[in-house]
Amino acid sequence: MKPLLIVILIYFLSFHVIQGQDPPIFQDSIPVIQDTILVDLGNDFELFDSEVPLQMNLTFDIQNFIGNKSDPEYLNARLNLFCEEDTVSWDIKIKARGEFRRNFCSFPPIMINVKGLEEGPTEIREQKTIKLVTHCRDAGEYEEYVFREYLLYKIYCLISPYSFNVRLVKINYIDENDPDDLISSYGFLIENIDHLADRNNAVEIDEGGLQQQDMIPEIMTRLAVFQYMIGNVDWQVGTHNVKVIQTAGQDTLKAIPLPYDFDHSGFVNADYAIPRKNLGLTDIRQRRYLGDCTLNGLISSVLDEFIILQEEFTNVINSFEFLNNSNKRDLLSYLSEFYKPLLEDQEKLRKELERACILILK
Repeated sequence: MKPLLIVILIYFLSFHVIQGQDPPIFQDSIPVIQDTILVDLGNDFELFDSEVPLQMNLTFDIQNFIGNKSDPEYLNARLNLFCEEDTVSWDIKIKARGEFRRNFCSFPPIMINVKGLEEGPTEIREQKTIKLVTHCRDAGEYEEYVFREYLLYKIYCLISPYSFNVRLVKINYIDENDPDDLISSYGFLIENIDHLADRNNAVEIDEGGLQQQDMIPEIMTRLAVFQYMIGNVDWQVGTHNVKVIQTAGQDTLKAIPLPYDFDHSGFVNADYAIPRKNLGLTDIRQRRYLGDCTLNGLISSVLDEFIILQEEFTNVINSFEFLNNSNKRDLLSYLSEFYKPLLEDQEKLRKELERACILILK
């Protein structure tokens, strides 16, 4: 009997070697999770306080949603959340959202409107509208982009308390006209800006006309170095991918920048992201510092902070079970391209960033 078991084991391991794969314990694949994630949806439920993915069903007219994504209007939908005892359901509204992705993606990001809900967890009802980042297209790599962008929100939460919380979700998108026709994929929810402002005793302000010089310098510098670290140039205070809040009773008129939408970064490395040639970039993974020159005096101290945070950034990536090992190695390698010169010669990197800064005239 034992020789037979040995033969079977050898065959099993040999098959994986022949296929160019590791044995199962090291297999490079996204783990399979249970169909239903059990969570407690009581009144004390906190939407963004857990790393456990929520399980959702979203039922709506998928063809109408996709057909009108370029000029979206709210559509009726049914949202189901699975909890420990039963399924919680709401009638809600949804529409396609985003700028680039709304038109590029065959399945664009979604704005979920929960205004007017009278039942269910308080924190969900308080969101009013919640952004949902979707898989964009069918190919498996697009789900990987979702995971990579999700990790960037988690990393920025380590850099600043003024950051958007996120929650991973596993969703079945069900066509109300053909319930057997469904799409199952991962996505993530992004905290509503008003909810973020409330928990920071702040209010959102109109970012139009604001510039980096109008932000609290330390927070602005951290944001600029973060964007450089992740290889993102798809942002600009006052116009693009940066919301702005101001704390109540603040003595200074300076505001607080909140970055979002990182899919065009080198960290995500999406196949649709195009390098900005007006910045001299030829590859999406090239880095370019876009901090205002008035921030130069703070770069050194912020780089010190990033050195301290390196281990935490690494742990965020390594502990994330839904990315395969190959993707994790790629992300860690990309971050190491930032950290290697920082750790070898911080003064040299500081000078490089100072030379690359942007002079923004008021």
